[in-house]
Amino acid sequence: MPKLTVHPLTPERWPDFVRLFGERGVGGGCWCMGWRLPDRQQYLQQKGDSNREAMHALVRGGCVPGLLAYDGPEPIGWCAVAPREAYPALHPVPVKPGVTSTNYAFTGFVSAFEEAGFTECLRRSKTRPIMRFYTDRAHKRLKRSGARK
Repeated sequence: MPKLTVHPLTPERWPDFVRLFGERGVGGGCWCMGWRLPDRQQYLQQKGDSNREAMHALVRGGCVPGLLAYDGPEPIGWCAVAPREAYPALHPVPVKPGVTSTNYAFTGFVSAFEEAGFTECLRRSKTRPIMRFYTDRAHKRLKRSGARK
């Protein structure tokens, strides 16, 4: 049975990220920058190589923008994770100056989230599902409150 491992995206693992995302950067040049940009116009302007370079600059600068999943030595999955403030396109929860946010956003491939136990809780458009993961405790609390998701 193959061994699944997960590692943070670091400069040393950048070639694996590029190999996983392919020549075009998944989604026609997203390079997982879509949520990190303030608006769709900027995303469209830098779609492709500019998004790739923007992500690479984050990684080279010491940011760990997400996690790579491996099946043995082969990169097979990606999940971006960061405080919501890093994703202006998600309309982050306002945080008071000097206060660290405890709200994180995870973005990536929907099928990987479903396999990990996340459920779709909202869909803002045909291609933009919002996934949520419930711990057992949180799920029980929601059930008691009568909430569906």
